[in-house]
Amino acid sequence: MAKIVAENLEAYHYDVSPNLDGVFDSVYWCSHCQIPLLVHECPLCHSKARRCARDLKPVFNRERELFESVTATKLPTFLFANRNYVYFEGRTLFAFSADPYGEPRLVTHKLDQLNNCLPSVYQPEYAQRMWELCLQANRTALEEIEAGAIEFIHREAERFSDRDKVVAFSGGKDSAVTATLVKKAIGSVPLVFGDTTLEFPNTNSYVRKFAELNGFQLFQAEPDAKFLNLCEALGPPSRIMRWCCTVCKSRPINKLYSRLPRDVLSFDGIRRMESSRRADYPRVAHIQKFSRQVAARPIVNWSSFAVWLYIFTEGLEYNPLYEYGYSRVGCMYCPSNTPFSEYLTKLNFPSLYDAWTEYLIDYAARSGKEDPKSYVLEGYWKRRNILKQRAFVVEPSQPCGPQDDLVYSFESLITDELVEFLKPFGQLSILEGNGSVSFVVGSGNPFMITGVTGDNQLSISFGRKHTRLIRMQIEKQIEKYLNCVHCGGCAGVCLQGAIAIRDGRYSIDGNKCARCGRCVTTKYLKEGCVALNFGIAKKAIRR
Repeated sequence: MAKIVAENLEAYHYDVSPNLDGVFDSVYWCSHCQIPLLVHECPLCHSKARRCARDLKPVFNRERELFESVTATKLPTFLFANRNYVYFEGRTLFAFSADPYGEPRLVTHKLDQLNNCLPSVYQPEYAQRMWELCLQANRTALEEIEAGAIEFIHREAERFSDRDKVVAFSGGKDSAVTATLVKKAIGSVPLVFGDTTLEFPNTNSYVRKFAELNGFQLFQAEPDAKFLNLCEALGPPSRIMRWCCTVCKSRPINKLYSRLPRDVLSFDGIRRMESSRRADYPRVAHIQKFSRQVAARPIVNWSSFAVWLYIFTEGLEYNPLYEYGYSRVGCMYCPSNTPFSEYLTKLNFPSLYDAWTEYLIDYAARSGKEDPKSYVLEGYWKRRNILKQRAFVVEPSQPCGPQDDLVYSFESLITDELVEFLKPFGQLSILEGNGSVSFVVGSGNPFMITGVTGDNQLSISFGRKHTRLIRMQIEKQIEKYLNCVHCGGCAGVCLQGAIAIRDGRYSIDGNKCARCGRCVTTKYLKEGCVALNFGIAKKAIRR
């Protein structure tokens, strides 16, 4: 008898004492040495430092040249930034914003404070000398948080000794630091890079280079479905309708994990200070969208400033996109990109920017937007949250006979692909004859599903009074069949690796399927069926 019961996955939520980890909610500035600090007393001159900002990142030369064009002013070489604020000598030098089309413009400035600066602050040698002081002053604090991170990695590797160890490598600065810490703690483990096919060219080449330079094995996971094809079926992703993460990242990585002999402990570089959404992330957790993975986060409490200090101290290779001015690197077309990030893409990768913008404008025009160009360029496409259109294409009815039996009448003929969606409900029997294929699913269960491919009816017979849950699960699978866009997002839900998209068709390997019911359980449908959650028009069963 098949059991349609969702697996009760254990969740892991462990945090460590801040004293072991180094929790930084501010960056301080020594006015005597003119350097930023992780601590509020300068280790070089022993003077008390004042709070400068919540976090800081270095302003690179190429980024500084862009700001010089915005301010029409020659700028010092030792600068820092936090969001839209640029700092010199620990104080705001100017603030900028991006207009609706992404181009930066000054909001406020105190550029007159540069009038009394020595000429040396504009020389490259000045920045080099100041960085040497900065690294020297922060060395002890950095060593302490490094030790805490390495201790954490050791402990979690031992706790999950029965799992394969990997580093989730995005191509960003945080994953580079995480990979280095993991290698110091437990040796080299594979890097897992989810190539969404929407990465900047620089990111792909950087990932390969980092792995080669540092002696890491690289596992690269790519989606089966074409991004633009799915944009046609589902509409471009938005901040609300983010189907892209499931299809282009989670599912390919899950497919990769399914080929590994054991479950996975993945060390990632997620940090709480990255965004308010991540502020409450646990340090160790089971991630629902990655079926076989427990995630451990060695630098979850580090600031961006601490990460950059570690990169410069260790001499690590970092993604060259940071030198362009990007504060974070990821997918080129992500709806969560800021207008300024989009401006940087327009400036540095015009052909890639133009291709995506033209597609969005064309899509907006076909969708009936009054002013497609403004709709796209002013960022309204990122807020897309349309009301789904629903078409009832299957009618349930009760035939003469047992009260609980059901017949589903389809507008179109049933194909053999429906049989694949029904396999989780029980043993499949096939009978061929007279040019048709009859199928029976669940023989011996409390219920049995029967049908004929090329016909338009599906019958369910219940041996005893059916539960509402079983009927709901069967109907949900039918609707998944009706709406499937063959993106492969559902494959990541299966712990056995039984679900696949083969030759553009949904398929379940009956030899692998354990009939655990996970893929038909509502809890996992948000990650498991992109079409039902984000599709523009939904074909449905009339209930």
